[in-house]
Amino acid sequence: MKRLASTLLILTSLIGVGLAQERVTVRPTDLAHSLDNLPGWRFGAEGVRIASSGRLAVGPGQPPIGGGSAAFELLDMTGGMSLQYFSSELVGLPLGSLTRLEYCTLVEAAGDNQAVSLQLNFDDDVTDWDTSYKGRLIFEPGRTPGEEITVGTWQCWDALAGYWWGSGSPLNSFQGFDNPGSLIEILSRFPNAGFNSEVGGLVLKADSGRGSFHGNADALTLGTSTFEVTFDFEQEPFDRAACYLGGWQNYGFPNQDQCTRFVNDRDSGGNPWAELDIPPVADPGATSRP
Repeated sequence: MKRLASTLLILTSLIGVGLAQERVTVRPTDLAHSLDNLPGWRFGAEGVRIASSGRLAVGPGQPPIGGGSAAFELLDMTGGMSLQYFSSELVGLPLGSLTRLEYCTLVEAAGDNQAVSLQLNFDDDVTDWDTSYKGRLIFEPGRTPGEEITVGTWQCWDALAGYWWGSGSPLNSFQGFDNPGSLIEILSRFPNAGFNSEVGGLVLKADSGRGSFHGNADALTLGTSTFEVTFDFEQEPFDRAACYLGGWQNYGFPNQDQCTRFVNDRDSGGNPWAELDIPPVADPGATSRP
């Protein structure tokens, strides 16, 4: 709980102080439980999926930041697995205020060569009184002209420059699954569009109905003219021995000493992030499938 509260203060302090940049490390101990009504990150199954999993893992290969990433595995044809982030700073945030929205993916195995998608809970007008759920705005790597997914390779995507589609009304009447388009097109039709004014959420998701999938995501950056946050997904060491002989690099620590101090504080019930240079994250919630 202390880590969740400290991260919220960090994110809140980024607003209104010029361009403030922050790197936030997300570890298993930072994830909120599915029943917690708290801001932060959490994994959750969407739809009917029996054989699916989401976790923070070491690797694979050399992730773009640190030594780990968020891993998604689907073994059947229905439902999906998501890693969702909720923060009061996202509630009602206009799409037009975004200056960066980037992340990286790796596809280890996919039924139709899809990668982890980036989604946000959508509101066609954040200035009106209608805060009902309008579905999600969805970016899928490989659907923007010129993009191609390469299996087994980390690839980074500039989602602001990519093609998006909407899962709910009214957006899906103009840019649905079969006709994705740019954010410029969306804003020309919905100039006040943004994150849902009731539940502002950012979602990484291994998508529904696409067959089996095994892939990863990392280095998610969200930025406006006043703040910029990059989320680094990392596993954490089981014990002090995992930090030795260079093992600290697998968990995104800057050195062995900070890795062992993290283990000591965690296992003693303290706050592992109190003295680290890179603070943790957290801000979840839960939404339904778009």
